[in-house]
Amino acid sequence: DVFFVISGFLITRLLLKEIEATDRIDLLGFWTRRVRRLLPNAYATLIGTLLLALFLFPGYNPGHLVRDVIFAALEIANFRFAASAVDYFQSEGPASPVLHFWSLNIEEQFYLFWPLLLAGISFSWRGHRRRLIILALVLIWCASFGASAVITFTEQPIAYFSTGTRCWQLATGALLAAAWRSIEQLPQLLRVVMAWGGLAAILFGMASIHEGALYPGSLALLPTLGAAALIAGFDAVEPEGLLRQGLSLHLMQWIGERSYSWYLWHWPLLALPRVTFPETPYIAAIALPASLIIACLAYSWLETPVRHSPKLAGAPWATLAGATAGLGLILIAGFAYLPVLSAMDQQLAARVEQIETASKDIARVTRANCLQHKNDIDPALCEYGAPGGRYRVALVGDSHANHWSPALEAGAKRAGWRVTQWTKGSCTNASVTLYSKERGFYTSCDQWREDVLRRLTETDIPDLVILSDRVNYGDQVYDHTLKRILSGSEGQKAWKDGFRRTIQRLLEAGVQVVVMRDVPRMPRDYRACLLTESECPIPRASALGYPPLEAEVAREFPDRVTFVDFSDRICDAGHCPAMRNGLIVYQNTSHLTATYAATFAPQMAEVLRGFERILGAADRKPPLPDKSVTSDAR
Repeated sequence: DVFFVISGFLITRLLLKEIEATDRIDLLGFWTRRVRRLLPNAYATLIGTLLLALFLFPGYNPGHLVRDVIFAALEIANFRFAASAVDYFQSEGPASPVLHFWSLNIEEQFYLFWPLLLAGISFSWRGHRRRLIILALVLIWCASFGASAVITFTEQPIAYFSTGTRCWQLATGALLAAAWRSIEQLPQLLRVVMAWGGLAAILFGMASIHEGALYPGSLALLPTLGAAALIAGFDAVEPEGLLRQGLSLHLMQWIGERSYSWYLWHWPLLALPRVTFPETPYIAAIALPASLIIACLAYSWLETPVRHSPKLAGAPWATLAGATAGLGLILIAGFAYLPVLSAMDQQLAARVEQIETASKDIARVTRANCLQHKNDIDPALCEYGAPGGRYRVALVGDSHANHWSPALEAGAKRAGWRVTQWTKGSCTNASVTLYSKERGFYTSCDQWREDVLRRLTETDIPDLVILSDRVNYGDQVYDHTLKRILSGSEGQKAWKDGFRRTIQRLLEAGVQVVVMRDVPRMPRDYRACLLTESECPIPRASALGYPPLEAEVAREFPDRVTFVDFSDRICDAGHCPAMRNGLIVYQNTSHLTATYAATFAPQMAEVLRGFERILGAADRKPPLPDKSVTSDAR
């Protein structure tokens, strides 16, 4: 946040001075200076990351790494990371080793478009350009901050990574530069207070804003306006004052000069070893000083010589040609990465391809939109199984119900049952309101769940309902009476109470109920583990370490609710492997691959046939005509 404010201030001040001196902006000169300043070290970092992953730390998914590096080189990685973060089935992997390029790419996009806007204003309205620039910045600030405040509550990752929801912070610094003459007229005492208050706001933000906060949104005002106040008041502080002396120490300036290089190199050396060697302690203690050494070398031998090269300064087209060649080298390295890996280690390359395939192996009905999205309120019709089957089962829950659909689809066809599926991403079966930083108040889930339950108990009653969902929603339950988010045992109790209410409604309507246990969990780095271990066995106590809340509720209805637990078919006595019998079990950390889920078809058919005896003789109701609408037809 501070970085964006400083960048907006310095660049806008530089451009305004050029406009005042020459009545124009030398766009080519500006852009080539930015290229010489930023790209050589950035491109070296991207190439270095590929080489580190290839030869030293092969744990990170190569396919993802190549795409991340290419997007970073094209200066649009922030949009890729935003999309990945909201991709329901791709958001649980380890952090990308080039994740930190998101903010650099926003800065580069700012350097591309902001000078164009300034040049247009300066050329068209020369007599009032400063006022118009301020007006444009105010409009940008209001639109961007408003979008950030709203989107943070609905799609927090998009608000975090997107340029449109971050440019208000750049505009804050730009406004400082545009209004600098007025700021200099403020009383000295006021500016000194602003400087100290700004520093206090930044430090308070560092100490108080935690990982679970809804950010950026309005919370980002604290460090952003703090940075603006510090910049606005710093010149008024006495040179011998504590604040001026502290921030002007030679060590601070030395680090500041190399901070860009250190910023580039520190993250790959933190992220790659953490994925490849997850059990190794003190990675940060080794990576940070090692990255500083590399950063100093890159600063002295690459960044500084290119930046201050008189030959390149006098030949802007040569600078752009060099940047184009560097980008081309990264693209070639990216596309050649997997073939080189295959040539070095064919077995590893084959496993990489298998992992890539598994990461996209989702249920057929998911692709047919049977798993509804977070903004969906009206339950969508989704039917499959045996056409005209005598009995009907409803699969209800979130994506952890949906990933059983391949098994239920095949099992229902074997048993002669029809299936109706009602599933919605991250929408629990428990009758509670959820709140999370990604979704805010998940009221669409409440409306959707109520509509589904009303259909199941009043208008479209099935013979059997299978309830399945992720059970660790306990830290997301919102208590309407206490007006706060519950956590720990308090949240777990509230979830169990809500799940109990759902089961009771179904039982009162005369519906048979099956509760399925949630699947074992994999750690975030399990894909990296699969690259080095054939099955990647995770200790059973760890994979099943979450509280079995759904089992505890199901046992309260011993004669009326059937509890099904397939954990023993995923795990053995001591471990839960990520790969079993040659098949990768998990599509991500908590969802089964469609291929592996389909292996449970015989068990699902057995469950359904068992209920036929409970439901009565075969002539209990005549076969129905086939009016089902398959997912494919939908």
